[in-house]
Amino acid sequence: RVGGRNIADRSALPLDELRVWIDELTLGQMEGRIAESILRELRSRLRFLVEVGLGYLTLDRQTRTLSGGEGQRINLANSLGSSLVDALYVLDEPTIGLDPQTRNKIWEYITKLKKDVNITIFLTTHYMEESEICDRIAIIDEGKIISLDTPDRLKKMVGMDIITITSEDNSKLKDYLKKKFKVKAETTQNDEIKFDVKESAKFIPDFIRHCPVNILSISARKSSLNDVFLDLTGKEIRDENTKNNDRYRMMMRSRMH
Repeated sequence: RVGGRNIADRSALPLDELRVWIDELTLGQMEGRIAESILRELRSRLRFLVEVGLGYLTLDRQTRTLSGGEGQRINLANSLGSSLVDALYVLDEPTIGLDPQTRNKIWEYITKLKKDVNITIFLTTHYMEESEICDRIAIIDEGKIISLDTPDRLKKMVGMDIITITSEDNSKLKDYLKKKFKVKAETTQNDEIKFDVKESAKFIPDFIRHCPVNILSISARKSSLNDVFLDLTGKEIRDENTKNNDRYRMMMRSRMH
């Protein structure tokens, strides 16, 4: 018994309540020395589990009753929850199958861990926005590294602003862009015109004033890592094979739990 409670009793507590109990646990001097490393590990893993939304689970919950997302978060707790110093963490698509809120929570935790503890994180992901926190990114195509650099330098490789336009006559607009600005525009699946320019802030006012086609909407944004990937590989990130691989990984991981 610890603190007047037995393991079965504490295992039935929701993790958020168990975390409070362990944080407030008072031990004798000798017991404290013996349990110091164990309690530190428990507190770290419980903090992670609660922060990623699993505070409602109990330790006596059978793993076969967990959903795929719950199992994935528990796997991450085993990997990241120890908060080891001077360690290398290898994470293979750590947020696959998780909802956006949980993905954000996990990346907040990883970013904080990276700042607070001297660790190295090596991860693979198909979500390019997740790689923004990395110091360096290796873009792989057909099993080969085709580019390796910092996020900012990779985005500067594209170096263009992306403009998207909805107009009353896309065909006429594309001809105008080609003749007037030597711009090769494409039509998106949403029937929008999309093209790149160097300085959208300077381009747009003059373009709107002289455009012979009625513009219904226009937007501009800076290049993203997703644009870098497409520029380097010439294909979508999540093609059908990738989706099948994702489904296969999720199926195998759910079987493990």
